[in-house]
Amino acid sequence: MLPPYFTSLYRLFLRTSSASVLHQSSAVRNIRSLWRPVFTDAARVINKLQTKPSDHKQKSCQNWLKDWETQMDRTLSLLHASATSRGLPHQLTRNLSQL
Repeated sequence: MLPPYFTSLYRLFLRTSSASVLHQSSAVRNIRSLWRPVFTDAARVINKLQTKPSDHKQKSCQNWLKDWETQMDRTLSLLHASATSRGLPHQLTRNLSQL
């Protein structure tokens, strides 16, 4: 089972990504499909940490998760900026949704 902070982060990401592309259904679907594997990988690492791996593997997973959380903070900041302004962040997010 995933910890509450992870599911909360995922729900926040879903809301922010939807707002960043102005709730256009095809764009929301495309953005979510781009980012779903990233969250799947993070969920795997969290599940590995919950199974109490060896010290070396645990340290490696913790470092990976720490870097991932930093990247997600930056991603959420970008999506928030995209939702509140129509400048470069919005153009970037719009172009990503068209991939």
